[in-house]
Amino acid sequence: MSGPSRSITSPKRRFLPTRNALGDYLHSPSSLPPSVLVTSSPSFVTIRDKFPKSSIHLLLLPRDPAINVQHPLTVFSSPSNAAFLEEVKLEVSRLKTAVATELQRKYGGSKQWWAKEGNVRVGVHARPSMNHLHVHIISADMVGSGMKKPKHYFTFNTSFLVGLEEFPLSKDDERWKSGWVEKVLEGDLRCWRCGKSWGRAWKKFREHLEEEAEAWRKEGARSVDVGEEEKGIIGKEDREIEEHEDYDG
Repeated sequence: MSGPSRSITSPKRRFLPTRNALGDYLHSPSSLPPSVLVTSSPSFVTIRDKFPKSSIHLLLLPRDPAINVQHPLTVFSSPSNAAFLEEVKLEVSRLKTAVATELQRKYGGSKQWWAKEGNVRVGVHARPSMNHLHVHIISADMVGSGMKKPKHYFTFNTSFLVGLEEFPLSKDDERWKSGWVEKVLEGDLRCWRCGKSWGRAWKKFREHLEEEAEAWRKEGARSVDVGEEEKGIIGKEDREIEEHEDYDG
């Protein structure tokens, strides 16, 4: 796989040991416990996020070493990586279906409802906290055990999360530039479901997210009568996520 176009400037990256933790999952995925590993192939490894920001939060990790330590904006905006982007989109499509199946299994209703636009989100962070390339596949509820502070919410509910359909980014996109991140992270908290602004009142907002998540689950459960249960590839409903390498992004 050829590298990114030199005409596109990649945002600066820091290579610190803790930021390289995702690389450990790429070498021997078969040794990972089922509470961590979702799927693996010669091209990709999919794991559960150690610090899930929603009830289901997966990470798709490309295995190609010529690609997976580059910045996601650079990789997916490069014309030379167009085929790779399409390969990632195909794999993500399978995972979105798996997440929708798991949501249906957990809460009932129609898989088509769970799979509709907005209920399962996909994207990369414009400023990743980890060095290895990873794509987030995450349910919309935003009430995972790792949703602990405003920064976590903003990174999945603002332009900080770059959808794969947005690539390639234009050269004048603000996310290539410095300064915009601070503006995003200093904004008001706005509910993903009802649109209400909560200013910076995180505790009250977090309680509101729980209420909206419950309403969202009930809406999905009412979409149709519960049909035959599907196991899917995500695993058992009450499976606990085991501790593995540090990851918080």
